[in-house]
Amino acid sequence: MTNDTQVHIESSDLTFEAVAAQTTSNVALRSRLAEADVIFLPLKQVRGFEGEVFTGVLADLYRSVQTEGQTLRVEVASESDEPAELILHGEFLDLGRFLVLQAAAPLLIGILANYVWSKLGSNTRKRQTARVRCEITTQSPDGSSRMARYEGPADTFEKTVREITAHPPTGGSQNT
Repeated sequence: MTNDTQVHIESSDLTFEAVAAQTTSNVALRSRLAEADVIFLPLKQVRGFEGEVFTGVLADLYRSVQTEGQTLRVEVASESDEPAELILHGEFLDLGRFLVLQAAAPLLIGILANYVWSKLGSNTRKRQTARVRCEITTQSPDGSSRMARYEGPADTFEKTVREITAHPPTGGSQNT
């Protein structure tokens, strides 16, 4: 396993209103999505699957975010009560895709980091070799959004994601 970290930051057109409009015609769900602080988003197209597919940790991670972030309004961008989940095995943890209000981003990142550590346990070797993938789109109060994608070692996940979501896009990809 390599220790390289891949970071990609870019401006995004993704907003809470756009996700609500694209996800459902159900007025109640559309309203909840538009008013959420955090939305779990489906993975981008997954070969062999039609429709929305979420990361395999969706249900477990959703419970963690609701428990640890009790002040957050959390929704899943799906009309299904049990959306399809893609389960990957190995020392690679795909947390999925999120849309979050800028003010709620620090809390979400802390919860995601706690989730990663809870899954890896106290095994130092596992913490050093495990890799994490996550995509967080942050919407600013002015309605603009930026997407930050992280793929790298679990032990640098929280620090790196906090840094890349706290600063405006610098244009393009970075490998460290």
